[in-house]
Amino acid sequence: MNKSIALGAAAIASIFLASGLFVSRSGNGFLAPDTSAAIIINVKEKRVGATSAIISWFTNEPTAGKVYYSTITPVTFATATIATNDIIEECEGDKRSRFKQEVALTGLSPETTYYFIVESTDKNGNSSSTTEMSFLTKEERGNVSKPDEPEGFELNCRPIKIKVKPKPRL
Repeated sequence: MNKSIALGAAAIASIFLASGLFVSRSGNGFLAPDTSAAIIINVKEKRVGATSAIISWFTNEPTAGKVYYSTITPVTFATATIATNDIIEECEGDKRSRFKQEVALTGLSPETTYYFIVESTDKNGNSSSTTEMSFLTKEERGNVSKPDEPEGFELNCRPIKIKVKPKPRL
């Protein structure tokens, strides 16, 4: 009889996990909503040219990513240009860096400093963001550079798509 109760509880827990709820780590048996934002690590600007750049980062869970960027510091969410991408790659390896996100910035001006903030939002609407960072675009004559992949993070990766559920406004 105990086995059937344990299996029933496991099946119920699986249903709640699929719906965005999780079992409390304290082991008290209560179900609670997922309110933890993703951890953003290893933010890099890659392939910076005269008029474009790619911003990449890793998270510990699937997220939809945004890059807020501007030539003016500080970058504010209200006034910055926003670039988005909801296609990410799931990678094998370290749990903290399992999901790779890349966002392309285009239409940039040559020889200009750009300031940016990365934001990641999980499927339950939990968001995290980085501190402001910057990069300098190249001269007009050189718009090609080698990719700058972070060492130790690039393993087997496959593209996945995430849908973000909007968080209710209180």
